[in-house]
Amino acid sequence: MSEKMDILPPGRDYPLLEDPAEVLALVDDNFTRGFNILNLPRIRTGAGGATIFRVETATGEETPKRISGIINAWKVGRVYWKGRAASNKPPDCTSEDGWHGVGDPGGDCKECPFAKFGSSINQDGGRGSGQACKEIRQVLFLTPGQMIPHLLNVPPTSTKAFDQYTLSLLSMKVPYWSAVTAMTLERMQSDTAQPYARIIFRLEDKLAERAGGREVFRQYHQRMKQALVPATINASVYQIEQRPSSPAAPAPESPEPPLRDDEIPF
Repeated sequence: MSEKMDILPPGRDYPLLEDPAEVLALVDDNFTRGFNILNLPRIRTGAGGATIFRVETATGEETPKRISGIINAWKVGRVYWKGRAASNKPPDCTSEDGWHGVGDPGGDCKECPFAKFGSSINQDGGRGSGQACKEIRQVLFLTPGQMIPHLLNVPPTSTKAFDQYTLSLLSMKVPYWSAVTAMTLERMQSDTAQPYARIIFRLEDKLAERAGGREVFRQYHQRMKQALVPATINASVYQIEQRPSSPAAPAPESPEPPLRDDEIPF
């Protein structure tokens, strides 16, 4: 392990490290009074396979190719629309824990036919290889300079990469909430020739025990985990870009064309 991996990020990078008591008190005051996680600023992936993120900030939307920060908490969720997914109506069924669906059809997600691979509907109306009920990861991601995290909905095409990354941290005995994680996007193509972007997660740094960083972020993680538990999975999790029936042309790298929320490429 390189020497950098044992260095605590400077306090100026994370206000939580400058004055933990004040930041945690502000979190307790605001996140325990019916705060809606869905009101947090968002991190989204670009449409059409564009390898840029869309990050909401106080000064407007930014479109970086790389984001660094700390995963504070995460949970599994599911969202399902009858037929082909559409962004102009609420999902027919959602699950806030990935196990129990609420809506139509609702019930046990493990036994639901729409959660099985091969149940998705392609652009032409035929069966696809994916799941009709899409599994996501709701992630609270704290970027440098911020006291509250962004909400990142990891799309189905990136959940495997997310799970593998968090498991690799576990094997290193590094709690995910004490790791500085870098995210980039890799352009991919589905089996129906639809372009999409997959999130790549990499360990960039970790908080050193000796400086107290892990303990501070452990307390922050516990608060964020409690705040995330009741978070709703709704239509804002997924807004599907409407595509023509023919394979889409490669998306430009420039952020100038209008972008929509995380895509489902199958």
